[in-house]
Amino acid sequence: MKEKELRGMKEGKRFWSERDERERLRGMRENLVYEATRAKCVLVHTLFLRTPRFAKVTVTWRFILSLFFPLQLQPPLIKRKAMFKRRKKDQSFSSDSSASDTAMPPFPHVRTTPTPSFKSFLLMLSILLNLYLLFLTWAPSSAPLTSPTRITTLSPTTRRHLLFSVASSSLSWHRRLPYLRLWYSPNSTRALAFLDKPPPLPLNSSSSFSPLVVISADTSAFPYTFRGGLRSAIRVARAVKEAVDRNESDVRWFVFGDDDTVFFVDNVVRALARYDHRRWFYVGSNSESYEQNVKYSFQMAFGGGGFAISSSLARVLARVLDSCLRRYAHLYGSDSRIYSCVAELGVGLTHEPGFHQLDMRGNLFGMLAAYPLSPLLSLHHLEAMEPIFPDMDRVQALEHLVAAANVDPARILQQTVCYDQSNSLTFSVSWGFAIQVYQGNELVPDLLSVQRTFVPWRRGSKVDANFMFNTRDYLRDPCKRPSVFFLKSATSHKRGIWSSYNRHDVGNCFESNVRQLEQIIVFSRKLELNIDQMNAPRRQCCSVLPTSTNDTTNLHIRHFGNFMSMNVRVVGDIRRMRLLFGYAELDSVLFLKVEENGKRKYSLERKIPVLIVEKELSKLKEYTFYPLLISKIAGSFSWYLECDNLSEESNFNLERDHHKDHNRTRSIVVKMQLFHKPTKAQTLVNFILVSSSFCALYLVVSVLLLGTSRVVQVNKTSQDVSRPTTLDHLVFGIASSKSSWGKRKEYVKLWWNNINSTTNKAMKGCVFLDSLPDEEHVSNDTSLPPLCVSEDTSRFRFTHKGGLRSAIRVARVVTETVAMNNDSDVRWFVFGDDDTVFFPENVVKTLSKYDHKLWYYIGAHSEVYEQNRVFGFGMAFGGAGFAISSSLAKVLAKVFDSCIERYPHLYGSDGRVYSCLAELGVGLTHEPGFHQVDLKGNTFGLLAAHPLTPLLSLHHPDYTDPIFPNMTTTQALKHLFEAVNVDSQRLLQQAICYDRRFSWTVSVSWGYAVQVFPNHMLLPDVLKVQETFKQWKKGSMLAKTYTFNTRQLHNDPCKRSTVFFLDTVSSSKDGIISSYKKSFQNCSNDAVSPNKLEVIKVLSQNLDLDIKQLLAPRRHCCDVLPSTAKDKMEIAIRECKDQELSPRHLLPSKWMIIARENTQTWHNTNKQARAPPPWAPPPCHIHEVSLFRAPEHDESLQD
Repeated sequence: MKEKELRGMKEGKRFWSERDERERLRGMRENLVYEATRAKCVLVHTLFLRTPRFAKVTVTWRFILSLFFPLQLQPPLIKRKAMFKRRKKDQSFSSDSSASDTAMPPFPHVRTTPTPSFKSFLLMLSILLNLYLLFLTWAPSSAPLTSPTRITTLSPTTRRHLLFSVASSSLSWHRRLPYLRLWYSPNSTRALAFLDKPPPLPLNSSSSFSPLVVISADTSAFPYTFRGGLRSAIRVARAVKEAVDRNESDVRWFVFGDDDTVFFVDNVVRALARYDHRRWFYVGSNSESYEQNVKYSFQMAFGGGGFAISSSLARVLARVLDSCLRRYAHLYGSDSRIYSCVAELGVGLTHEPGFHQLDMRGNLFGMLAAYPLSPLLSLHHLEAMEPIFPDMDRVQALEHLVAAANVDPARILQQTVCYDQSNSLTFSVSWGFAIQVYQGNELVPDLLSVQRTFVPWRRGSKVDANFMFNTRDYLRDPCKRPSVFFLKSATSHKRGIWSSYNRHDVGNCFESNVRQLEQIIVFSRKLELNIDQMNAPRRQCCSVLPTSTNDTTNLHIRHFGNFMSMNVRVVGDIRRMRLLFGYAELDSVLFLKVEENGKRKYSLERKIPVLIVEKELSKLKEYTFYPLLISKIAGSFSWYLECDNLSEESNFNLERDHHKDHNRTRSIVVKMQLFHKPTKAQTLVNFILVSSSFCALYLVVSVLLLGTSRVVQVNKTSQDVSRPTTLDHLVFGIASSKSSWGKRKEYVKLWWNNINSTTNKAMKGCVFLDSLPDEEHVSNDTSLPPLCVSEDTSRFRFTHKGGLRSAIRVARVVTETVAMNNDSDVRWFVFGDDDTVFFPENVVKTLSKYDHKLWYYIGAHSEVYEQNRVFGFGMAFGGAGFAISSSLAKVLAKVFDSCIERYPHLYGSDGRVYSCLAELGVGLTHEPGFHQVDLKGNTFGLLAAHPLTPLLSLHHPDYTDPIFPNMTTTQALKHLFEAVNVDSQRLLQQAICYDRRFSWTVSVSWGYAVQVFPNHMLLPDVLKVQETFKQWKKGSMLAKTYTFNTRQLHNDPCKRSTVFFLDTVSSSKDGIISSYKKSFQNCSNDAVSPNKLEVIKVLSQNLDLDIKQLLAPRRHCCDVLPSTAKDKMEIAIRECKDQELSPRHLLPSKWMIIARENTQTWHNTNKQARAPPPWAPPPCHIHEVSLFRAPEHDESLQD
């Protein structure tokens, strides 16, 4: 019996031990699978296998292996043995605990991912179906259902697609060759250097490290009449033609600059990749000096800063350049000549602020330390500057900057701002250059303004001291300036980029909290900007790491939103905790601080410095730390983890261990909040699953429904998934008041079209008032938007002397409008005043250029320089109207109230909106179609010279004269909307043509007025705005300084242009006819005076711009048609054709006589016809940029 009992006990013990062993092994396997599937690197760690067995397996096959087989079926992975050892240790360490502690269950509140086996099954099934679809089902059909449409896919723009042309001379070549060598690379950069003659020293010694030298052609036949200028300007301008005529292969962009222009080639490539080189683009930037822009042009790309011309435009420009240059002998520089010829082709400037002319002298620190939100493309005039780094000469300092740019080109000079709350410090980082440390908390808009460390380019000029950006004083007392740390080094590693900055001492006057600070180390990742990030740039955020010491501060630059918080509640007495985590990215970084009951208890960084990623990224890192106090009462701990590129599967495993003498049970609750994008591996898996599912579904439908029908391969043009933007996608927020609504509601009634003609839906929006108006102004009129009463704003401070508290209420219209229209179908929020006259169809068309899913802040600054200087060049003026994308507006609404608490000192509502958007890292996207109209009097000159963009808004109608004579302001605006209802996109678009018979110049501002000048005028002169208006603010020297080029109005009215204002406009299937009648003018009429004209008729077609035309606009052509009546003129407007090579709007007199006779006969027999006769003079041609000289007679015309 005892033997049986003993045998039974042994068998039972063996049974239970075997069962325990099986349970233990099963638990270990489950834990391993669980950890592998929930760890971030579960799909990536196989890429880095280093086991000898799989050393020769390629990275691709390892990745595929990880996709198709669960972790249990894969070969032994790295560190698997270490994981088993750790589990075994855990079992022995907790032997005194309950059995439930052996196999740790998944944490509650943590979402786990599907097991690899299930996902592998889906992937294998989907790929098999795809293979069946591709190889077994597909067959070419003898009779295809539809003809395929060829898809033209352009390869990405690279360095080899750019051809740089550098203007130099034999005298300056060797002196400025070091600047060229900073950016030129013979193996990757294509460049030409144009010299007047060979340099005195031989070229062989430096030919391999410099661009190919080309001797320019002789230009002595070209006239040059500018006194005090240099004839070399013609030779430099002809570099455009000579570069194109070389017929270099595969050139998409021609880039031009001087021999002292330092290009940042990678950034230039990235910037130009945004544009389609097959369209006509003229890309550059104007000067930083206000006076230089007034003197030359606000719409000219300054040559020293560099500019780019698309290959399609450059080839056309090269053919007409010589004839064009002869008309501009009076101009000073080469860039003015190129701008004038490009303007004659109807192309405007595409502004890229990364090109820098640098028309200034002295210390460039302030400019570089507050760099705009765009990649650095070029620097110029460096010989007029001091070295940008201390204790170096100019070339050494530039080499130091270029070295940092080579490490991270897109991030160079990019400004980020972060705060050290514990020490009350503000850090302004200009990456790759310098860091400024301020005492106290500085506002972000103040840090974005440029410190005036430099002096004007032209000494002694007061106007020249004004720049095209906001500036602030540079304090003379060094002790009151911020502490400056200049770049020491920038190095790149697999885990990221480390840049070091050392203090630059200017005096012994440091404050206590920065006295010992000697070095600042910045950790960042290489900035790789895609097209969306280039189009909608956003300033990155910067944080002070808790690993900083007294003499060293560590900063971390990262994208917004990469933040995760994890709350851990610990019940029981925990003597030791262990944090286990793994890396899946190259440079994931973890920082940790621990709080107990809201008070900071201890930090991981106190025992461990900045966490550094090992070479083996799949290695699981393990850190152990101890609490300072052992609490016997349940405490609440908060763990804050700041991470980069974590997916929603990046769960962190918290293992708990006892003290060996402690046996109490524990429980841990983990809550995670994630705000980041999935990893690349997870995104690829999801993409394969989704795409494969669609293919499988298509295959099943084809087999079941189509029977034996063959699958036909059809290519379709790529289209946006979302439907086009319409008025239904816009919400308008209009700021008004009880006192002004009664009068100004008539302005709103003009443009508030209550029924959308496309969808028959009412427009969305509201007018926000401080209180409801009287009953006489409250009605159910459907032609007006609904009225809304703003919320109380008395809790907000307002300290601006002389300002109005209503600015806070008006600013909060943004918040209230978003709250009332939290609809997924809303794409844009548009804001304005009650005296803002919008043109909704044009607003919709313009906003369709942009992706509403990105963060956009779109508007325009004031026409007056003084207004921009006071309020901000980067601010969208609220009266002109501005638009905010729905994705940005929803974020802004959440933080707006807390933000405006920091800006009680500001004057207006638009300043508050701009400041809060600046804190979110968003800059202004400029749209010149919005008009603040900070002018008084007659605005004819402004409207008659409208820029190449649709008219979006007009403001301040109460302060300006009626835009049409003999009408009230409201009547005049109603008359303008008659043209808007016929062709809104053509409204105010300027077209210029010439009548050679009488030497007249005709400027058509469609839908508004036509001007006839009694002489030939150069096209750039016609584009200037006539000063028919008065300044907004009297008494200021800068009150008459505008942000566009102007020309004076002649004192004698009879020597001015004859003006014809819009009379009628009508539309039919044949086109649009608009009639303009002459305004009263009591002047004598001679035989060749345009005063004899009474009526001008303009023929045109409805203008419907597509996205490409909006991005690369071109002025339309206009022709003076033969007319039988002496008091009438007929003009035809049409789009210029690219292949019209011969000039035909200046024709021989014999052709004109025949055309006039045929036209008279045609009009007599076709009185009802509205289109011009088929033999009417054809429109302007791209190769006839000269409209002043008759071409040589064509023999075919003489017949």
